[in-house]
Amino acid sequence: MALCCLVVILFLVSCAPEPINEQGTEKENNPKPIELPTENIRGKYEINDRFVLVETQIKGNAPQFDLYDLEEGAVYNLPTMPEHVVLEEIINENYYIFRTTGMNSESVDRTAPETIKCFRVYDSDSAFESVREPVQFNLTESVIVGTEHKANAEHADLEFGIRDICIGFSSKEDSEKSVDGFPLLPYIEIGGSGEERVLFVNIERKGITTEVFGEETLSLNPYVKDYTLEETENGIKIVVFLEDNVEGYFVDDNQWENPSIKLMFE
Repeated sequence: MALCCLVVILFLVSCAPEPINEQGTEKENNPKPIELPTENIRGKYEINDRFVLVETQIKGNAPQFDLYDLEEGAVYNLPTMPEHVVLEEIINENYYIFRTTGMNSESVDRTAPETIKCFRVYDSDSAFESVREPVQFNLTESVIVGTEHKANAEHADLEFGIRDICIGFSSKEDSEKSVDGFPLLPYIEIGGSGEERVLFVNIERKGITTEVFGEETLSLNPYVKDYTLEETENGIKIVVFLEDNVEGYFVDDNQWENPSIKLMFE
């Protein structure tokens, strides 16, 4: 009888499931050691004894960030590509903050820099997810958007809102320079002076025409006093005179069907 009980116990023990880790996969009692990469390294950031963040970059591609778990033998990618990004802050092994440079590995068009926050999500198919937030720029900081090589916009609409300024771009429907019938955002450089409280918007597109809308709303705008618009050798220059309480600005750019930039102030 005792022998029979022993056989039953051994059978039950052998059928017991392996321990499950936090990500729902079977946890090895002795996980395989993991080796950190040795090629295309741009940076290694030791977070603690268990986690190391590794930045790699292959020529022609955006940098890639991978989190190595030395204890579990696992690697987790942080979703920042195809954007070129700079690591701004490591909060802990579960939370990272990046800032985009405006460049990416899939297009020559430049976009306004953004903040990317990557964080661990335990109930998701991917270990890490990310959210994007706009960046507040000082008036002295320069922002470049658009493209230098294939811009085809032929007209700009400058529209003043109660709290923002929007510049929309269009091209002739039969223009041979349009791509799939849509214009492309021209090369635009934005920057200003904190002391004089002005913001300059230089649009480099020779021969572009302009039309202004919403001038009557300027008196209602708590951030903008006035503006000037002038033609330059390479395009047009917009000078925005700001109220003394303005500390910075945001740029929201749309590069697609109806290309435009929107300037907002804080």
